[in-house]
Amino acid sequence: MEIKRNVWYDNGIQIERRRRSKVKQKRRIVIFIIAALLLLTAAVCGNDKPLWEQLEDLQYSSYAPRLRFLTKKYGDIFEMDVYGQITSTLPEYQGIDFEVEFNENTFKYEDNFLIQYRRDEIEGYLYEILEPVVGECKIYVEGIRTSLPKDALLEDILTHERHIIKLNVCIPLTDEYQSCANEVIETFSNQNYIFSTLEILFFDTEQYDKVERNWVVPRLRGAGMMQDDSNYRFEHRLAVWFNFNTEEYVMNWR
Repeated sequence: MEIKRNVWYDNGIQIERRRRSKVKQKRRIVIFIIAALLLLTAAVCGNDKPLWEQLEDLQYSSYAPRLRFLTKKYGDIFEMDVYGQITSTLPEYQGIDFEVEFNENTFKYEDNFLIQYRRDEIEGYLYEILEPVVGECKIYVEGIRTSLPKDALLEDILTHERHIIKLNVCIPLTDEYQSCANEVIETFSNQNYIFSTLEILFFDTEQYDKVERNWVVPRLRGAGMMQDDSNYRFEHRLAVWFNFNTEEYVMNWR
């Protein structure tokens, strides 16, 4: 697998985020227009509810199919507010953003919860592969949307053509940290495991002992400065991103 350095990595991520934001804004506008038309109809027919409650009911109904899909697939562990924000009722999934979209090409719903749902199994398996090569490490995974069933074979998840896993690897800092990072990439490439993104973080011993999922994952999602940032610091970070167009890894040391 060829690896190229890409100084435009951050710009690319920001562009993608802005694109998604614009798509969501357009959808909200369409929903608002539809809701306004329905409200006018309801006003003619008569409705005892205040206008703001009618708007909330209509907005909730427009997002309800996504909630029903997740509940049917994974169980009754989700809730949704009137703005369509889906969260989990289980504490281990608190703070996770759930994405559900209907793919008009495949006519299937896709969600990004599968990797979280199977994360213990995935992380344990990847650790068994990586630990003999680099030594002590901590592995945390996220995922992008997929239509795979919740009981999909582990190998099907790891080798999915869309590379649906985002992998975060935390390693104690040594003088050979750069060669260690290369070993991480080569080890998984030799297994034909390609990740949507791969973040390799090096911590000094004191910081490494304190590192946990609830800091690493939100921090790398671009959440900005967080309350616990003063308690956790990485010394070096290698951001590796898979370019779907060129089918090559590009990377950026920070």
